[in-house]
Amino acid sequence: MQFRSFNAPDSNAPDRPLVTVFCAVWHKQPNKLELLRSHWENLKAQSIPVEPCYIFDNGDVAPDWLEAPWHSFDAPLTIYEAWSAATALAQTNYIMNLNMDDRLATNAVQAMVATAAATKSALVGGEWLVSFDESHLEQDFVVEDLWKTNFIADWPPKAQADLRLGSGTGERGTYGPRRHFGI
Repeated sequence: MQFRSFNAPDSNAPDRPLVTVFCAVWHKQPNKLELLRSHWENLKAQSIPVEPCYIFDNGDVAPDWLEAPWHSFDAPLTIYEAWSAATALAQTNYIMNLNMDDRLATNAVQAMVATAAATKSALVGGEWLVSFDESHLEQDFVVEDLWKTNFIADWPPKAQADLRLGSGTGERGTYGPRRHFGI
């Protein structure tokens, strides 16, 4: 399998971001350009700079307006192959995945980097708010007090305002993501 890279960042730049945020852009995604545009806007709105890494498969190419690093693989990729490729291509201190339909609070990367540095952790995860439609795709929001959100153990989750998944707080018996529905 072969790939080509575009808009590669300067690996020697003194002000390199600390975090690469990668995303698999699947060639069969029906609304991929709309999702990609709002995804890119979300990354640009972060309170600290991030280095994007978009992985396109099956020879797909990025639209002209995407001014971010991206890589095009000549064959179809599974989501796990795309994630593996992005992880191998990342050259920053930290890496994270943000799927096409997920969005970060505008201060989320900064909060996670601060937590990782303060605790000397190799792995930090965030909590997820659950969205049952696509209204979150265009919204800017910040990390707020987690305990002002609602956790309900029902599975699958049912629509409710400010619903968090509870997988990062131990409420589901875990301290990391299991599955998500949006944000």
